[in-house]
Amino acid sequence: MIKSDLKKSKKKIFFSFNDFNNFFTGLDLAIYLSLVPFLSYYFFPSFDSRLGQIYMTLIVSLSLLIRCLGLNVINLFKKYKISKKNISFFIFICSVIPLLVNSYFANSLNLMIFVFARLSIGIFLGLNDSLLYESNSKVSSRNRNIKSFLVFSLGIFIALLFSTFFNQVFSNSQLNQGFWKYPCLLFSILSLCFFFIIRINKNYNLKYQFIIDDIKLEISSPFVISYVLKYIFILLPYVFLSMFCLSFWLPGAALSENMFISEIKLVHIIFFLISSIFSNFIFDLVGREKMFRYFIFFGLIISTLMFTLNLRESSYSINFLHFFIAIYSSFAISIFLYENKNYENSNLKNLYLIINLPLFIISLLIPFFVYYLMFNVVYYNYIYLLIALLLLTSLIGQRVLSKVK
Repeated sequence: MIKSDLKKSKKKIFFSFNDFNNFFTGLDLAIYLSLVPFLSYYFFPSFDSRLGQIYMTLIVSLSLLIRCLGLNVINLFKKYKISKKNISFFIFICSVIPLLVNSYFANSLNLMIFVFARLSIGIFLGLNDSLLYESNSKVSSRNRNIKSFLVFSLGIFIALLFSTFFNQVFSNSQLNQGFWKYPCLLFSILSLCFFFIIRINKNYNLKYQFIIDDIKLEISSPFVISYVLKYIFILLPYVFLSMFCLSFWLPGAALSENMFISEIKLVHIIFFLISSIFSNFIFDLVGREKMFRYFIFFGLIISTLMFTLNLRESSYSINFLHFFIAIYSSFAISIFLYENKNYENSNLKNLYLIINLPLFIISLLIPFFVYYLMFNVVYYNYIYLLIALLLLTSLIGQRVLSKVK
C-alpha cells in the first residue's frame, strides 16, 4: 500500500479532478479533430488538401503522444511544488495559445505556435491526472473509473455540438481564414471556469504534492509492456471515439468506397455508451476472470466467422460492423478500467504508463487511418481480422503477464 503524508480535504466531492481532466481531454481532442480541414487549410495553404489534413491530424494528436513524458516533466516541477491549482491555470494558458496565431505572422511561426500549444496541453492534461495526486472523490472506486470515461465522452459530445453549431453559423471560407478559433475559444472559457471553481471551492485541496514523488519503486518495463499487450483491445474504443470525431469531415475526404465505413453515426455512440454502463454491472455479476475469458472467446469466434464468411459489403453489413465494434468497445473499456482499479495501490509509475501508452499508440494510429482511408480501399471484413488479431495479442499478453507477476 502506498502511504502519503498529503493533507486530505475534509469533505468528499462528487466531481473530482480526474473527472475534470477526462472532460477536458475529450473536449480538446474532439474540437481539434473536427476542425482538421479548416486547420490544414490555414496552416498548409499550399499543400494538397488531403496531405495537409493528414499532417494536421498528426499535429492534433501530439497532445496524446506527449502524455507518456509526464513522469519526466514532474521532476522539473518538483522544486516549485506545483499544485492542481497551478496546473489548472497552465491548462487555461495552453488553451489560449492557439488563439494567438494570426495572418500577420509568418506561416512557419504560426505553425510553431500551434505545435507548441498541442504539446503543452498534452503535458499539462497528463500532469493533472488524478493518479499523481491523492483523491478525495466520494464516488466508490468501483464506479469512479467508468464515471471518468463517461465524463470523457461528455467532453467529446459538447465539443462536437459546438463545432456543429459554428459550422452552421460560419461559412467554410470564414472557418478556413481563422474563424476556427471560435470553437477553440470554448475550451479556453471552460478551462478558465475550471480554474475558478477549484480556487473558490474549499473542498478541493489545493496543496497536494505529487504522490508519485514519494514512490521509490522503479518502472518495471516487462510488467508495463506485458500489461499493455494483455489489454491491447483498449485501442478499440479509443479508435471508435476518434473516428466519431473525424466523421464530421472524413467521409467526404476519403475514397468513395470508404465513405460509409469511415462514418460513425451518433446512434452507434449512444449504443456504445449505454452498453458501457450495463457492461460494468454485468462485470460485477460474472466476475473479472470469467468476463475476460468470455470477452476474448466470443470476440474471436464472431470476428473470425465474419472474416471467413466475407459477406457482400452493404449498408447492413457495415452497420453490423459498427454495432459490433460499439458493443465490444464498451466491454473493452469496462474490463480495462476495472483491472486498473486493482492496481490503484501498486506502483503508480507503472499504472501511469499503462494508462498513457495506449494514448501514445492511438496518436500514431489516427493519422495512419486517415491516410489509409484517403488513399486505399478498406475491405470491411479485414477489420474483423484486425479485431481477431488484437484479441489474440491480448491472450499472449495475459500469458506473459502471469509470468512477469
